Amino acid sequence: MKKFSFSLDTVKRLRADAEQAAQAELGKRIAAHRAAVEAREARARTLERAESVLAENALAHELVQADRDRDAAHFRLGAAAAEGRMAEENVLRSRHELAEASRALEILDRLEQKRRAEHRSAALAEEEAVSQEIAEARRAHAQTKRKPS
Repeated sequence: MKKFSFSLDTVKRLRADAEQAAQAELGKRIAAHRAAVEAREARARTLERAESVLAENALAHELVQADRDRDAAHFRLGAAAAEGRMAEENVLRSRHELAEASRALEILDRLEQKRRAEHRSAALAEEEAVSQEIAEARRAHAQTKRKPS
């Protein structure tokens, strides 16, 4: 019997590459999400500092500057929060893409295992048939030796 060959091996390799690419993309997006969360926390601290300056007794020009700083900090905090939400959505999308890539690869893995098992069964059946033929030939040969002509 000929050696086992999986005809979809190239497709399987491509799907494995796609799964690895999806894993790498997920890693990048998790890092981007972490950076967005850290940026949002930094903006929140900046806003707290600006508000604490407003609470102090200060000169009028210092209060005006603190008010501007607080407004800018509010704006930056809102932008950082939006960026964080977008990064979180990207992480979820990447997780879904990785799950799909893994599922596609798993389908081919299972198909290959099934075909490998079928090949093994066919090889065993072929070997059994050959063994059966040899045994029958030996019996026939042994019977012809026993019978005088």
